[in-house]
Amino acid sequence: MAVPKVAFPNADLIANSKGIQHPSQKLIEEARMGESRIVGGSDAKISNHPWQVSLQGSTGNHFCGASLVHTRWLVTAAHCVDGARPSQIKAKLGTTNFNDGGITMDITRIIMHRNYNKGSGTYPNDIALLELEADVATGANIQTITMAEGSEYFENENCVISGWGLTDSGGSVSSTLQAVSMTVMSKSNCQSRWGSSSIIDSHVCVHKGYGTSACMGDSGGPLVCRNNILVGATSWGSSTCSGDLPSVYTRISSFRSWIRDEAGI
Repeated sequence: MAVPKVAFPNADLIANSKGIQHPSQKLIEEARMGESRIVGGSDAKISNHPWQVSLQGSTGNHFCGASLVHTRWLVTAAHCVDGARPSQIKAKLGTTNFNDGGITMDITRIIMHRNYNKGSGTYPNDIALLELEADVATGANIQTITMAEGSEYFENENCVISGWGLTDSGGSVSSTLQAVSMTVMSKSNCQSRWGSSSIIDSHVCVHKGYGTSACMGDSGGPLVCRNNILVGATSWGSSTCSGDLPSVYTRISSFRSWIRDEAGI
């Protein structure tokens, strides 16, 4: 029996995000069966992940992650903001605990990739840019991250994923940032697990083994390799979040020209 694929925003939190829509009610229902967290991760300090951003609804509830790639721009997953208006989203930066500390900024513009296809089952072009209300002041806990360029695939390298979510399925929301090291898979190895039609060149897959995975609530958040290079944005994976199957990310380098054209960065 095939394992359902699901995008990784937290379904219950999205439902409370004052009008922010998930791309599919069916996926919301599947998401409630999963575990909304970085599965197998550990507590992390924002000073070690200063580009990490929490996207929140108007009441301060976290629903997706993002990465600070410029003092005025965030990169996230398109499915996180599909159907949303800028006024419905806040960005929380510079804090380990998304409920406390840091700074909160308004979003003034959402630019979704025009070829994002939520109905395909593989979430191609699952990327969006969010413009902040002003340039954010950087410091120890707020830093931009360099985006990957060119054709390097980072295969077999150990990289880090991070995000917020539940500490266990059916538990309460963990407000503390979680992080874990994962290994980047080759496209062919990932296709052997998910099927050749599911994994395309603009995807990057990571895997560690059973008990470690990205999951709902982590969508849009960073996959970081080497000396702090943003390689991916969390996109989709197994609805069980067991770690048995790879987590799939949008490959940032595949969209560098698009990012330059849209945001000039």
